[in-house]
Amino acid sequence: GARVEFPLWIGDDLAALLRANIRPACELVLDASVPANAVLTVTVNGHALREPGVDKRARRYPLQPEQLVCGENRLAFSAGPAKGGAPVTLRDAAVRLSGFTAKARE
Repeated sequence: GARVEFPLWIGDDLAALLRANIRPACELVLDASVPANAVLTVTVNGHALREPGVDKRARRYPLQPEQLVCGENRLAFSAGPAKGGAPVTLRDAAVRLSGFTAKARE
């Protein structure tokens, strides 16, 4: 299938947070229609993401803070052929950061 790539901007300086021993939970959230038999491959900054959790509309891919940079990140996805040629439709994409917890220094 065709590969589509586009920028995904993050304003938080994750490297600075990690240096301060603050490690947020990160996930990529895609609002997408994916046919049941399509094979979707998703990468962020060249890192292949594992199979997502899927709820009613969103596909949620766990990320590590080290996979992201402050500024422009590159989100890419490609879809293998689905039975009957049904398309994959991406409506929205976002990176969600939560649970800013500080780890004790050892």
